[in-house]
Amino acid sequence: MKKFDIYTNRLGNCVAVKVSSGEFSAGAFFFTWIWAFINKLYKQAIICLLYITVIQVIIYIVTYDNIHNSIYDNAGKMILIGFFNLIASIFFGSVGNTLIKSNLQKRGYKFEVTIFAENKEQAILLFKSGKYEAVPEENPDTSNSEDKPNENPPTIEYKECPFCCEKIEKNALVCNYCNASLVPEKTEKQENIAVQNIPVTEEIKESKYKLCPYCGEEIKKIAIKCRYCGSDLENTNSLNKEL
Repeated sequence: MKKFDIYTNRLGNCVAVKVSSGEFSAGAFFFTWIWAFINKLYKQAIICLLYITVIQVIIYIVTYDNIHNSIYDNAGKMILIGFFNLIASIFFGSVGNTLIKSNLQKRGYKFEVTIFAENKEQAILLFKSGKYEAVPEENPDTSNSEDKPNENPPTIEYKECPFCCEKIEKNALVCNYCNASLVPEKTEKQENIAVQNIPVTEEIKESKYKLCPYCGEEIKKIAIKCRYCGSDLENTNSLNKEL
């Protein structure tokens, strides 16, 4: 059994393309431009035919001598011609199937499925009847296992910023609200304001709010730093308590 790629267009036409091992086409290798004409690759066929013809003409012109009739014998010419023909054969054999698939897509065909069949005709009949054996895809349990998302993502823990009292991630080093640094520094002021992982509770969430005396925005009443303008409210709170 051989593998064939099935392509269809909007009119319901089906085309089967043989999947060669390593994507090398033996037919394209041996018949080059003839194979290209059969598979409706007219542009590639004409280019290949011109290439072979021009190469032969150039070889005969270069190797011809008016005095001695010919520098090289006919065997030498045939070797040169055969060498350049081999280059064309290798090219078509290597990219033949790719050229066919690209041409089909340009003509409005799209890939449907890869199936097992004995030949192209049988592949098309099996596809139209729906009684075909599709080539199995890679096992999802073994392929791309590294690309699978983690089924149990780590739980994100939160804490309160000791300055603006907003909820931030537990491992945050800078508050994304008031931009205050949460890295402890060896100063008397920072020792008094310890950065602790205080869990967020409903009581804190429902705490009362106050207006920032600098920007007038509403912030939490226990905040010592405004989350909007970044102003230090510690001195303001001390004055309010004294009053």
